[in-house]
Amino acid sequence: MTKRLKVTGFALVVYVAASVLAAASAQAQAPEFGRCEKVAGEMVGRQTVYHGAYRNQACTKASPKVKGRYEWFPGVVKAHFTAMSEPGTKVLFEIVDGKKISCTGETDSGEYTTPKLEQNVVFTFTGCNFEERSGVELLTYSASSEGAKEGEIVTEPTECELGVVGKGATPAMDKLGLSCAEEREFMWLKWKVRGYIAYEYELCLRGWWFLTTKANSMSTSPTTLKSMQSKGVQKIERFVEGPPEPLEATLNRGPEPLEATRNRGGSFEKAGLALTSVQTNEEAVEANSAA
Repeated sequence: MTKRLKVTGFALVVYVAASVLAAASAQAQAPEFGRCEKVAGEMVGRQTVYHGAYRNQACTKASPKVKGRYEWFPGVVKAHFTAMSEPGTKVLFEIVDGKKISCTGETDSGEYTTPKLEQNVVFTFTGCNFEERSGVELLTYSASSEGAKEGEIVTEPTECELGVVGKGATPAMDKLGLSCAEEREFMWLKWKVRGYIAYEYELCLRGWWFLTTKANSMSTSPTTLKSMQSKGVQKIERFVEGPPEPLEATLNRGPEPLEATRNRGGSFEKAGLALTSVQTNEEAVEANSAA
């Protein structure tokens, strides 16, 4: 699988007198994580004059002559964040053939590393069971990742990239989301279902899951992230200007190693994730679609 190119380094904001050039330069970088902050004014005669590139506190309305009260600063200073599934909601992985992994909770933590990326994000799912129907009977088996507690699934460090998942009439109206995947290997999440018949069954996922996030709001309040699916198909499977990046799963049936299942080809099926998670940052952070 070909992975997207990673974005490294912070964007450089250049102040220019011509508003058209300023807007074009800024727009080329969107969307970004960062901070929209009020700039200090200077007294010119009896009047306070500002030199910010934006007129509003969300940094979505450019100042025609760079006389706005706000400026956009890409990146996050206090970079660490934590998140947990919204109370009362269930986490669900589902494959198109009807097999499911349901979990009662989720927590994660990570850090902002560039204006485009969250990295070192480790997801922990708790109270997890593999579900499969046999006739009218629903069979459930405790699902765990290797080395984790019973019913607990812990991912390898993942990487989440910010992008546009829905195009609006203007950039300020775009809908933003995160595309998350394991950083090093395409098989970024796997676990074994113990005690199923006589073997350890192994269900593996590859690809990306997409989480929607609030755009253009500079706030210290927690941010709700949501991944939606229906019968094993994710509602969002790509960024607007990117290739399809579905989540897929395969179940290793029997004693043969997973590598044999993988190499046969065509054994992966579409999968989806249903998750509502609430993220808390160390400082006010905005996902800006226009700056």
